[in-house]
Amino acid sequence: MNVTKESAQAHILEVIAPEEFIRRLGIARSTLHLWKSKGWLVERRHFLKIGKKVLYYWSNDLLLEIHDNSHCTSLHDKERLKPPPVQATLSNRRVNWDY
Repeated sequence: MNVTKESAQAHILEVIAPEEFIRRLGIARSTLHLWKSKGWLVERRHFLKIGKKVLYYWSNDLLLEIHDNSHCTSLHDKERLKPPPVQATLSNRRVNWDY
């Protein structure tokens, strides 16, 4: 099996701040929010929220996936944009303030 430098770099995953993500793509902050609202960037697949902090994954594979997501039109394509399921934990249960 031959592994080239380019194929090895395609699988390297970096975690970067939103400002760096915006700078590397050459887009505006409003464009980033638009992509998130349209579902082209999916939480836990393209970015990670830790408290109030948002970090973005950066790799060649994910950039190609974002490009493909922006061009999906069928319902089947949109189904694959759903984030992976989250297991219920104490931290993500809602508080009942009405009792």
